Amino acid sequence: MQKDDTSVVPRRSAQAVTPLKTNPKRKREGRLVAVERDKRADYDEFMIELKAHLEAVASMTLEKRIWEIYQHTSNADLLRLKWPLHLAFHMIPIPLTTPVKTIKGQRSARKAPRDERRYKEAYRMLLLEMFPASLGFYVREEVLATEEHHQSDAVDTGILFVIVWKDMPLLMVEFKDPDVLNPKSGRVKADAQMRRRLRVAVQEMVPGITSVYGLSAIGLNVRFYYAYKRADDKLIIIPAPVKEPADPTCLPSKDYLADQWLMKITDSKAVAMLRQIRRDIIAMVRAALEQAPAVLEEMLKLKLCDVDVDAAVAEREKTRLLLKALDTDVAVPFEGNAYVETYGIPEGEVTDNEDDNQGEYSHE
Repeated sequence: MQKDDTSVVPRRSAQAVTPLKTNPKRKREGRLVAVERDKRADYDEFMIELKAHLEAVASMTLEKRIWEIYQHTSNADLLRLKWPLHLAFHMIPIPLTTPVKTIKGQRSARKAPRDERRYKEAYRMLLLEMFPASLGFYVREEVLATEEHHQSDAVDTGILFVIVWKDMPLLMVEFKDPDVLNPKSGRVKADAQMRRRLRVAVQEMVPGITSVYGLSAIGLNVRFYYAYKRADDKLIIIPAPVKEPADPTCLPSKDYLADQWLMKITDSKAVAMLRQIRRDIIAMVRAALEQAPAVLEEMLKLKLCDVDVDAAVAEREKTRLLLKALDTDVAVPFEGNAYVETYGIPEGEVTDNEDDNQGEYSHE
């Protein structure tokens, strides 16, 4: 038997394996790759959801899209117009521009003619709901001649609704084409025009009526006004106008450059203001009606020769029924209960002075 000459390899003693040294740069790059991968996954998921949403929107009618937005407001219980009124404003057609060729052969968009009449029915519906004839109100409409709607200076045109009670204007709503909103001069003229109307209306106030309201609308964008006389017979119109800088080289103030018609008629804050105006007007009418019986009784006691007793008694009964209607009035065109700051009288009153050198709509 032969001996195996194969040399036996001696065993190595176990040694601890040193770990690989980590490279900080490689570790940072790995984290960045992971972050980019997660971002890409989130983006892909977002795009899938967006595509599905756009496909769903594309299949909707315009009315259904408006309804979905309205539902969000409803779910939040914000103040809003009732659905038929809200829809009437947002379904107003916008005139499309038509392409025309210029002298040089270039194509440009022809400006659509200004025409406020397409807003008339929506505002009329709102005012009839706010101030129904059953409560003694009358919506008087003043419209310019048809040919005047297409004049170049549309600030001087427009449609005016006046809420009247016993021949006394209580709220004036004047609306114009949205094209007036773009130039600053158009907004300034629209503001001055509403102030002139308020001055005339305040002069016609009867006992018991203490203030007159105004709503200047340019398209769906609105601005609210409030006019009254103080105890010293000074006229107050709120908000005060923002003066134009006297020196044309000076920069105008932020208030002058600001757009005061940013609020839309269907915005929650605008609806809150409409609700407050309605409450104030009805309260004024109620106060005037409550004074009427005492005046009438005094006239009957004196037995004035020019007093028709039968007519006076009929008027007294009519006043009683109207007060009852005001007490039971629940048909308001608003919904929602969320609190929104309403229109009030600022602490710093500014008297209106139409004889001021700065112009008839400036203040002292």
